[in-house]
Amino acid sequence: MIDDELYNSLSDRYSTCYYKQDDIPSKDLINTILEESLKVTPVFSNLWHHRVDVYGPEYAEDKRDVCIQTVEHIDYRSMFDNRKKGKPGIEILHNDLEIFEEAIKTGKVKNNGFSVFKEPVTFNTQVLAPYLLKFTFDPYTFGKQKPEEINPNAGALRGINFKAHQGAMAQAYAIAIIARKYNVDSSFCGCFIMNDFNVNRIWHNDDKIIKFMGLGYKDINCYDGPDSKHGKMKLRPTLNDNVVRWN
Repeated sequence: MIDDELYNSLSDRYSTCYYKQDDIPSKDLINTILEESLKVTPVFSNLWHHRVDVYGPEYAEDKRDVCIQTVEHIDYRSMFDNRKKGKPGIEILHNDLEIFEEAIKTGKVKNNGFSVFKEPVTFNTQVLAPYLLKFTFDPYTFGKQKPEEINPNAGALRGINFKAHQGAMAQAYAIAIIARKYNVDSSFCGCFIMNDFNVNRIWHNDDKIIKFMGLGYKDINCYDGPDSKHGKMKLRPTLNDNVVRWN
């Protein structure tokens, strides 16, 4: 990747919130992106403490189960999250997901934002991507040191977990930039609830999860792209916003 390609990939990247389901990158292309990310990701001491599981198009129904656990409605999150009430019956959210997805497919959300709903029940539909990557904490996945060589005390595990999150974030960003080089769109999702009753083949309340990432091609009605109302409303800080400070 030459300098201009790298800069353009950085500049063009954004989080794609809805993907085409009938135009899908090849598995070989996804493997190329992942392979290249392994070569360039900076990881502390080259000790990898995270793992990436990839779920392709054949997991479409399981992804819908995962998606209902990304519900944004506060009442539903409180009702079905194990860390709060954790009630059974979360499957009722599939109906809300269908309503939300229909509003996406018809362009309503892209053009008018979430105001199309009287009381919006929104979801992080980026987890419906043709290729869903699940990043999880897995100590000593790669490196010279092995788990059995380390004293697994609580303090050490906390430090390893912290480094796992750093490595996962670095690799996910590398994947996103490399994906743009191949005209593949990407997204991140770290907003989800726990629920004991929502059994599926992708993620069933494994508390080692770090985040999800989607790969595929942006749907024309993606509501978080630079050409959508929702996307245009997003702001970036400048040096005047005191995010970066000189001391």
